[in-house]
Amino acid sequence: MFGLFRKRIKLTVDEAAMALLGLIEGLDDPDADQCLHTLDEAPLDSEMLRGELTYLRVFSIEYGAWLALKQGTVRESLITAFRSQLRGAIERAVPGSTMLQDTKSRLDAYWSAANTPHQKGPAWNVGKVFSQYCGEQHDAMLVLQAGVRFTGTVKAVSEFVRSMRIT
Repeated sequence: MFGLFRKRIKLTVDEAAMALLGLIEGLDDPDADQCLHTLDEAPLDSEMLRGELTYLRVFSIEYGAWLALKQGTVRESLITAFRSQLRGAIERAVPGSTMLQDTKSRLDAYWSAANTPHQKGPAWNVGKVFSQYCGEQHDAMLVLQAGVRFTGTVKAVSEFVRSMRIT
């Protein structure tokens, strides 16, 4: 009921993309170690897990924004601007690394997984891809952890984007 009276924030596509980019760090995951402890039997490297959680977060933000907007030029423009700003941020932070290629390959894999129908929904497929990137073939606990993080981030980002009036 209160949402009907809430004023939406007016942003350009570039401003909205920058706001989404800020969520990558804004949703920092201090409990990656807790995730490791939950997965006692899986010998996962802490730094590798943190990196994979970041890739998952990037995809979840992009997917949440995509879901929030109706098909059309604003949605396509926002995703393009987000990817462009992400590319620039990576090039400034770690020039000459493979992070751009790694990010693209993971985004492609996650998009494919999210768009592949499954009775348990896109979070299950995304979780399976995450588990594979962590070196574990369909570890149920890892799939579940990733699926929960994906779903929570997508929901929060979708609500955030719907609070904007993007021009």
